[in-house]
Amino acid sequence: MIVLRRLHATFNPRTYMEIGVSGGASLELANCFSIGIDPNFVINGPTLNNKPACCFFNMTSDQFFQRFDPTVIFGQPIDMAFLDGLHLFECLLRDFINVEKHCRNNSIIILHDCIPTDEYVCRRDINNHKLKEHSAHSDWWAGDVWKFVDILLNFRPDLRLVMFDAIPTGLIAVTNLDTSSTLLRDRYFSLVEAYTGKTLVEHGDIYFQSLNLLETRQYASFEALSTLFWL
Repeated sequence: MIVLRRLHATFNPRTYMEIGVSGGASLELANCFSIGIDPNFVINGPTLNNKPACCFFNMTSDQFFQRFDPTVIFGQPIDMAFLDGLHLFECLLRDFINVEKHCRNNSIIILHDCIPTDEYVCRRDINNHKLKEHSAHSDWWAGDVWKFVDILLNFRPDLRLVMFDAIPTGLIAVTNLDTSSTLLRDRYFSLVEAYTGKTLVEHGDIYFQSLNLLETRQYASFEALSTLFWL
């Protein structure tokens, strides 16, 4: 939440989309025209008070993109998006594919929970508690969305990934987008097949070595953040 707040305050996006709104705490940070998507809203707080307009879509992100065009709703591309929906890598892959094409090249897409702390935290099934007693964070669930970042690192080297060591499970901002790219869409099923069986136990060391984590506390100012993005 700290990094997301700093990004909003520093770059003041004109349009903002959030997938996975839940209670609205992160959506509240946006001061601009916003779109929130969630099949199970539990809004709790003054989410709307600071916005000129906010559209809520009580549905899954897949359903939203089948029926709506965010560029038409906003009247312009998405400046910033926060993807925090269902914590399965194939769902995040679809969300990224759908959001990127509605952005600018210098827009920022923010990914949550992609730097898990252990195998239990990144289990696919939230109801699987087999490894709970071996985890230092037994109340966390990040799902296996870390696999999506590995996909980006291996198949989309054209993207710029800025990785923050934000507590509890990291925050990754993606920019230098290619709104015309179809690579992930074209390879969707082969990527899902290749990554479904991967585990953090077997692939975690290689994954973590590939990350260039930045210390969140060092990027609290406009001067520091402005070197990382162009929004």
